[in-house]
Amino acid sequence: MGRWLTFLKERIPYYSYSFLVSGIALSGIFVAKKHFSLEHFAISFGGLFLFFSILCVINDIKDIARDRIAHPQRPLARGLLTLQEAREGLKGFFALMLAYAIIVRFVVHAEAFRSYLVMIGYLWLMSHQFFLGLWIIERPLLYAVSNQLMIFPIAAFTLSIAEPSLAISMTTLWYGMFLFGAFLAYEVGRNWDPRAHPVLNTYRQVYGTIPSAGFIALAMVLAAIGAYSLKIHHLTWTIQALTAIIPFMIGFKAPRAYFSVKFAVSLTLVYHTWVIAIDNIFR
Repeated sequence: MGRWLTFLKERIPYYSYSFLVSGIALSGIFVAKKHFSLEHFAISFGGLFLFFSILCVINDIKDIARDRIAHPQRPLARGLLTLQEAREGLKGFFALMLAYAIIVRFVVHAEAFRSYLVMIGYLWLMSHQFFLGLWIIERPLLYAVSNQLMIFPIAAFTLSIAEPSLAISMTTLWYGMFLFGAFLAYEVGRNWDPRAHPVLNTYRQVYGTIPSAGFIALAMVLAAIGAYSLKIHHLTWTIQALTAIIPFMIGFKAPRAYFSVKFAVSLTLVYHTWVIAIDNIFR
């Protein structure tokens, strides 16, 4: 148990996850209901925090071979837990998610329960790399898109807690697209450092600077479409345009200033998770 606690303490960024999840949960409530509900927020927050924490464990298990080379200080890479122990522990985490789903069923309603089951199912597929193995790993962009599609069941869960009819709806699609674009841009831009270890196969290393910048721009276009459909584009189009442009500027003018891209996509992700909540709170 002590080794597991050390692993979780080192690898799960509790504060940043709490902040990010709070924004998604609050924004989802306001998209669905336009007014705050502590009960809905607490249930949404708990379910999402559990999801992202387990996703962190899954990523460490999947990346152990690369981490042993590029990040040997990480818990699994340095042998704090064996790979078998980590996989056995993951089964327990999935059981915990199923227990949470049952709680949601009886505390909230069936639509939120079903949405959370979809989240669990998608996370399980991600843990098995969609049963595509090396084929999908060798295609980083496809791998990134398939992983970030998790945002759509997350959106369905968050909105359905406040309004069951939104579990499958165009509103959920637009909210999902809005978040999906921000998460995808962050996934591509967070490893912009050209000096990253080659074993990491970052998007910039595999596809080149300008194509990778294009991926970020395309992600921002998708987020902008979601924002327009949610009628919040007046709050987002400026930052989305800047985030789309910055990687091209850095690529042409200052290729070593990779931190500017990482900062831009990180700020954009935070902004997308919180902007709807902040707009409703201070309206």
